[in-house]
Amino acid sequence: GVDGPTHHGTQDIALMRSLPNMTIYNPADAVTASAVVQQAYQNRRPAYIRLDKDQHKPLYSAETQDFSVGLATVVSGQDMTLITTGIYVHAAVQIAQHLNQEGISVRVIDLYRIKPSNDLILKKVLQEARYLVTLEEHSAIGGIGSLIAELIAEAGLAVPFKKIALPDTFYLGSASRDWGQDQYGLSAEKVAIALKQLIAARSHPCS
Repeated sequence: GVDGPTHHGTQDIALMRSLPNMTIYNPADAVTASAVVQQAYQNRRPAYIRLDKDQHKPLYSAETQDFSVGLATVVSGQDMTLITTGIYVHAAVQIAQHLNQEGISVRVIDLYRIKPSNDLILKKVLQEARYLVTLEEHSAIGGIGSLIAELIAEAGLAVPFKKIALPDTFYLGSASRDWGQDQYGLSAEKVAIALKQLIAARSHPCS
C-alpha cells in the first residue's frame, strides 16, 4: 500500500508453491489463523502462513469447524462457484450477497490451505460448478488461479473458468490498498461486474 513496492506481497504464493515439502496457509480470520498455526506446529515441516494486518470478523467457530480439510464452503450457491483465499473471502461473501439480490446464486469456497491442496474435495467442487472463478490478491501467475487451472486440466473438465487476480507487472509508487484494488479490478464492485459479464457472455455466446 502506502509503503510502496517493497511491501507488496504479490508473488509470495507462487514462490512458496515451487518449494518442495512447503505447506501454505492463507487464513481469512483469527479462528482459522489459530488453527493453522497449531497444524503447522504439529506437522513438523516447513510452513508459510500468509497473514493480513487488518482485523476481520470471524467466519468460523473453532468448536465446529474441521480445519484439517483445507477448504470450506462459506456461502452456498448453484449458479457460480467462487474460490478465494485469505482476506478476499470477506469480499467474496459481500459479492455473493449482492449477486443473490440480482438472482445469481454464488457458492463461495475458502481455500485456506493452498499446499498441499485437498485435490479430492477440490475436484468434486469443480465438477459441481456451472461457472468457476478464482479471486485473489496475488499475481495471476502461480497463485490459486493457477492451482485450479491445473486441476481442471488434469480432470479433463470443460467448466467455464476465469481468474481474477493482479496482472503480471511491478506495482511501482505508493497508494492506498483500496485504490490499488480498484485500479486492477479487484474491488468488490468491479469483481461483481466481471462475474455478471461472465454469466451474460456464456448465456448469449453469439451476441
